[in-house]
Amino acid sequence: MSQGAVLSLFLIILSGPGPKLFLQRDGVQAVMPADILVEEEVRAQLRSGLTNTFRIQVLTQSPAGEILSGGALIEVRYELWDEVFIIRVIEANDRVREFEAAPAEFRKWWRRNRLLVLAVPRSQISTAPVRVTLEFIPFSQAEQTNAREWFTESTGTSVADRRTPRGANTPGLFQALMATSIKRKALLTFNWKESVIEINSPPHQRP
Repeated sequence: MSQGAVLSLFLIILSGPGPKLFLQRDGVQAVMPADILVEEEVRAQLRSGLTNTFRIQVLTQSPAGEILSGGALIEVRYELWDEVFIIRVIEANDRVREFEAAPAEFRKWWRRNRLLVLAVPRSQISTAPVRVTLEFIPFSQAEQTNAREWFTESTGTSVADRRTPRGANTPGLFQALMATSIKRKALLTFNWKESVIEINSPPHQRP
């Protein structure tokens, strides 16, 4: 099998509905497509009991033509005994949220939650299209152990500690975790080009 054929196994270009992007005072928020969670590979891997990462990257231009980039990370681990997902979200402004959700609650959260993917002033957002890439990255058991040790050493907080304050911010955490995740191979990759929707209503309530 050629190298190109092998690479194609790990890449999907979506032609269906993409993420919805919303303009807010603190930047751009995104709601990811619900169809992601029904992909066979995603459903199987999420139930493995290992940590899996959804890595979101966005790229666009300011009105002055400056390149703007951002993203978010969603780490998901299924607790086999409790039958709940442990979810940790790191947004573009380094805001960290960690919570538990039953499978049905997680799917509902995914459909409705807005993630801050571009932390720039509202005035810096133009009408230029926004390129959005979503990668689904599975952890092996060894990688999960190494990642937990790295996170504990870097932040002084265990990823297993469920007492993480909601809305806690750790400066530089998003960039550090994004750089670390880039070293891992994605199982699936989704790409879209979307426009930002300007709204005046407050965002959905987030856990």
